[in-house]
Amino acid sequence: MLQILNWLCLISVSFLSFQVFSYMCKDAIKLYKSIMKTKKVYSKKTVIPMVTDELLKKVAK
Repeated sequence: MLQILNWLCLISVSFLSFQVFSYMCKDAIKLYKSIMKTKKVYSKKTVIPMVTDELLKKVAK
């Protein structure tokens, strides 16, 4: 009887750990996709270098 309870506990713990692992993987995939989207958006030339270039041109004049 004790061995049956041990096996049931082992099965339930392994099933719960699998559920937690799959839940964490879903969150990690969503986070990775959102990071990749933001990298694509911010990879363009930003405003700050353009402003500094304009200021340097004005100072050079």
